[in-house]
Amino acid sequence: MSRTRCVDRVYLADAVPVTTGLCLDLAGPPPTGDEVRNRLAERVPALPALGLGVNRSGTRFVPLPPRPGDQLRLLPVAPGEWDQATETLLRLPLAAAGGPLWDLTLLTAPGERRFRLCLRAHHTLLDGVGIAHTALALLADRPVPGPYPARTGRPTATGAAALARTALGSLRRPQWPGFGAERHGDFRWVYADLGEPLLRRAADRHGVTANDVFLAALARAFHICRPDTRPDAPCPDLPLAMPMSVRDGRTRLHPGNHLVFGHFMLPVSAPDARTALARVVRTTARLRACRYRDTVWALYDTAALTPVTSAHLRLSAARAPVSASHVALPEAPVCFGAPVTAAARLPVPAGGARCYAGLTRVAATARLQVVHDTSVPWAARLPALCADTVRALAKPEGHDPASRCPGRTCD
Repeated sequence: MSRTRCVDRVYLADAVPVTTGLCLDLAGPPPTGDEVRNRLAERVPALPALGLGVNRSGTRFVPLPPRPGDQLRLLPVAPGEWDQATETLLRLPLAAAGGPLWDLTLLTAPGERRFRLCLRAHHTLLDGVGIAHTALALLADRPVPGPYPARTGRPTATGAAALARTALGSLRRPQWPGFGAERHGDFRWVYADLGEPLLRRAADRHGVTANDVFLAALARAFHICRPDTRPDAPCPDLPLAMPMSVRDGRTRLHPGNHLVFGHFMLPVSAPDARTALARVVRTTARLRACRYRDTVWALYDTAALTPVTSAHLRLSAARAPVSASHVALPEAPVCFGAPVTAAARLPVPAGGARCYAGLTRVAATARLQVVHDTSVPWAARLPALCADTVRALAKPEGHDPASRCPGRTCD
């Protein structure tokens, strides 16, 4: 239990609650509110994280009587305003103040044979992979596999050295030209969809993982859209925090944050997509080779080092203005008789982060989503630019989209 306690304390101490979420798009007639409430009443008691709150001092979990009906929000959607309605959830408090720190929103539009389900939770309760597992266990008509379980190993000396370098680097806050304004605390949600076969083709063509392609595409998107009006201005690399899940088959539904942060410089300075991809592959290969994730998790699992762990997590949240993650669901679930056609993360960026970028894959859809602070309006273009680079990497010639915006700020 030491891992859960020491990791959660960081989020419990935050002045502003940080939420994470998963949205599922479904094709079919929507369920009624009573149908959803009945499923919640049936499933919630068996899901550990959904029966927890926090004590008054915000230092530990406390069990709460399940009130699943109070956690459901029914949100009517005007035609053509699905995404605007979903975005409002970033600004809404979790349902049922004083109750469990999660809620479920059912979005429906009159006359449309589609609906959206959004499960949100305080980041104390669940991380991104945890909320994906919990959403499937809560909503799917029949059991389906969640995100792939982590396979952890023993820590290494090279992993400890990498952790030390990360900790030292966290003592300073690198600046990036696009993040000069103060964070507003108001967020926007944007995304672009790709076909899963296209993403796989881009990865297979270069002999890399889908995650490597995603990170390279993100680097190119920042390079193209960086708000600098001088064509000859240097383009520095961008500090990136990348959550790495350590949830295995045993802990898939456990409350808490079962993750570590990997830190590296996103190769925004790369002149083209292939160069960015090569640099990303070198970095992710080094992290795997030194077992960075295993080494950091071993530190988190040491109760005597809880203060060190808390300090490391706080610095991890403060250091990088951008975080990025990748969640893949290997099988498309069916909820209330309707198949899931796409999924997306809906987190509020923690600490001083201005932007979260995610790749969420389910069925035949790979969704590139970004949650960005309104102080960086140009970040709304990132998903479409990422999609352009994935398409380019899937081509035999490796065609690269335009390297810069033509002589003006991208906004």
